[in-house]
This record gives sequence, C-alpha cells and structure tokens, in this order.
Amino acid sequence: MKALTVRQPWAWALVHGRQTSEWRTWPTKYRGNLLIHAGLGLDPEGYELYPEAFDNLVHGAIIGSVAVVNCIELGHRDYEWVLQDPLVLATPVPCKGKLGIWNAPKDVTVTPSW
Repeated sequence: MKALTVRQPWAWALVHGRQTSEWRTWPTKYRGNLLIHAGLGLDPEGYELYPEAFDNLVHGAIIGSVAVVNCIELGHRDYEWVLQDPLVLATPVPCKGKLGIWNAPKDVTVTPSW
C-alpha cells in the first residue's frame, strides 16, 4: 500500500478527519487509499489549531489512512490534495518515513480503531 509522511499534528488531523486537504508543492496523479505516516518532526504552529492532539501524538509510525480523490492546482507550485474516508489505526505501526509517496512495509494491516 502507498504511504505519505506528514509532520505532526497535521498527520493526526488528517486521520481524524479534522483536515480534508493536504497542501503540497507538487501534484499527484495517485488516487485511492493512502497510509499516513506521522513523521518525527513537529510543527508548533499546529498547536493553535489542534491543542487537543498534542497530549497523544505518535511519531515515526503509520497512524491511519485517507483516500486521495483529487488534486487541484492552486497556483505556481501550490497543489491541494482532496482527501476523504479518514481512518485511525487501532495500533500505530512504527517505521521510517520517506519523501514523496512511498511503498509501506508489506506487514502493515489497516485495522480501524472502532
């Protein structure tokens, strides 16, 4: 399955359905389920938007998934990836992240937390 590494708390916001778009400087033609990997980095600006997330942030693991349904060009080097169907994994899967869209380890299974 394909995966994308995102800094916290944005990764948390994606899998909890609090953020339905991801903004990138590059477009994607990929459509379908995408695992969300919470990177090691932390963006402190996100604390103002999602203060409830900071008590339980996971880093360095796949924490859930979303479905990429569209990619909209907003301007020079600005793209909005439109996302749906957020899902939080019952158990985060520790692994190293990568740049771009990458292939997740084969042993990753998507089991919802509900």
